[in-house]
Amino acid sequence: MRGASGSMIPRSLLIMGLGLAVTTPALPRPQSSQQQQQEQERERERKAEQERQRQAQQERQREAEQERQREAQQERQREAQQERQRQSQPERQQEPSPRPNNSYSPSQPNNSNTNATHTYSPGSGSNSSGSSSGPGSSTTYTPRTYTPGSSSSGAGAPSSSTGPKVYVPRSASSSVAQPSGSTNSRAPGTSTAGPGSPRITGPASIVSAGKPAATPSAYSLTASAVASKTAKGDSVLTTAGAASVLHQVNAARARLAGVNKRPLPAGQVATHPDGSLTVTSGAGRVYNVRPNGTLASFKQDGKVVGFTLNGRVGSIHSNTMDVTTNAHGQRTVVVRRADKSLVVSTGPHSGYVQKTVAATNGRILIQRTYMVNNVRVTRVYDTYVYNGVTLPHFLPAFYYPSEFYGWAYYPWDAPIAYRWGWADSPWGAYYSGYFAPFPVYASPAYWLTDYFFSETLAEAYQNIRDRAAARDAQAAAAEEADDQADADDEVQAQQDTPITPELKQAIAEEVQQQLAYENAAAAKPDAAATVDSFPQVLVANHLFVVGQTLNVATTDAAVCTLSPGDILKLTDTPGDGAQTAGLFVAAGRQLDCPGGTQVTVALQDLQEMQDSFRTVLSAGLQKLRDGQGQNGLPAAPKSAIAPPPRPAVNVTADNPVLEAALKEAQLDADKAESQAATQAFSPIAPRPAQPAPVVPPKTN
Repeated sequence: MRGASGSMIPRSLLIMGLGLAVTTPALPRPQSSQQQQQEQERERERKAEQERQRQAQQERQREAEQERQREAQQERQREAQQERQRQSQPERQQEPSPRPNNSYSPSQPNNSNTNATHTYSPGSGSNSSGSSSGPGSSTTYTPRTYTPGSSSSGAGAPSSSTGPKVYVPRSASSSVAQPSGSTNSRAPGTSTAGPGSPRITGPASIVSAGKPAATPSAYSLTASAVASKTAKGDSVLTTAGAASVLHQVNAARARLAGVNKRPLPAGQVATHPDGSLTVTSGAGRVYNVRPNGTLASFKQDGKVVGFTLNGRVGSIHSNTMDVTTNAHGQRTVVVRRADKSLVVSTGPHSGYVQKTVAATNGRILIQRTYMVNNVRVTRVYDTYVYNGVTLPHFLPAFYYPSEFYGWAYYPWDAPIAYRWGWADSPWGAYYSGYFAPFPVYASPAYWLTDYFFSETLAEAYQNIRDRAAARDAQAAAAEEADDQADADDEVQAQQDTPITPELKQAIAEEVQQQLAYENAAAAKPDAAATVDSFPQVLVANHLFVVGQTLNVATTDAAVCTLSPGDILKLTDTPGDGAQTAGLFVAAGRQLDCPGGTQVTVALQDLQEMQDSFRTVLSAGLQKLRDGQGQNGLPAAPKSAIAPPPRPAVNVTADNPVLEAALKEAQLDADKAESQAATQAFSPIAPRPAQPAPVVPPKTN
């Protein structure tokens, strides 16, 4: 409802008016004409005063926003000056891993439709894209892509033209209005990489984390013990040298516990430049041992079992199963079944079953049936090939009208407060030192950012809880494990590297950019994979949020763990034919990869992160559409929500025995882990004696 000046009457006044209407007596006492005139005059004065107060409040909000913008501009200027000073210092130019620009703007997609112009009619109310459009005014919504580090002054404001106003999305450094009052603080070591583009760093992100300090070696080696050297610098020992080294290592292992207490069998020994050694024993058994004597991995018959320093099973890889467990107890089990389907279980009640299906147009798609919060959810993926790797590409269940993407793309008239249902939840307290929601939301992109992190972290917390019972069942074995310092090949963060305001700002910008991508894909669904997949998002500075537990290698040949909610930043675009990418840890939990560590991640895993991001964002868009105009969310224009969402793909939902498959995968992993140590050190069964050949009788 609008007042005489065409401005909106606050919702509070409407509610107050309704309350008065309800409480007013049905039969008021008669009043004289003079009394009625006086009452009407007082009512006019009261409304005029309320209107003055409303206008004064709006003026204060405008002044506060202008002041915030001035401060932001001054901050960008200061950061630019600091960056110029940094670049002018020769010694700073030798930093081993300069942090990339925080401005995220994927390059122009090939064959994309992002430059198409779509009519976006904000309508009336507090749902416009930030302009003071009157009722029924027409605004042209023109999402576009841009490149990292670009900055266009004045972008985001309506361009001068006759007829409809044309909105051009702001550059990455200013595309989303920064909400004020964030409870997070700037991370130590944060600097800038260019005007208007804060550089994202963590407490340890100036240089690569590197390996922990080397632990004392369990053996010594003489020159006479070396039989030969390989091109990689490995030393192949003589029989006597191998026996001597194994004797020393087993003497050190006798002081340990659990699987690390068991003696290594005799066999061929090769030592490596980092002090580790490989023992090749009978029956094709291969033991990789750390310099301090603890078992790093065991391999036999194509099965590889990785052990943590204290002797617990960290990973299992075989032809039919992969198991990965992180320091928080989160475990991911992948089972490859005979019918070519796949079971991915992150807990007895979470994960998915994957199979290939045929769409109505003849395309072969991937269908995954998920269990999320005890609810079945079916998701569909297309496939494409990049650098010789076949990758899945998430297809949203629905595409929305362009006007809805436009409403979700641009800021709201004024920041809003929103209370999430999880504000006092156990997972919120668990991650309180790592993640904090925005105090207010200046645009849908900020709201969607917090929705994304809340869904990701809540599911991760539930998986940790589901694994608690299994950890308790293994407590007896854990008590026998040896509690030692970090190994040379493992790195762990000693504290959280929290999600900073700069990181959340960058994620909000990526959310906004993804909305432009989704709009382009909605206009051309058959080319969706060319809009927001590789190589479009494989640009320097792109942020990936980890969706499931991963063990990754660092640039120093060490190993560390990534958990759901950790944030990685791409350092550079992978080269032609590369199947991995280099990233650094921008945010992570304690015991995960330390902040600033340089890691190598497979393209398949990065695609899963991108799909996970788009999956949760798609669910957030649906929640935003269903909840607009309620619980403090601004109302969307009718043109944005009146047209029903359009199904993206027609595939009959599968109905696998999901719960049983997820639980069975976890039980199989429990069995494999319990058998790992036994298999590694069980006696080698003697080969059965070959029967003597039968000699045919001589014939005359």
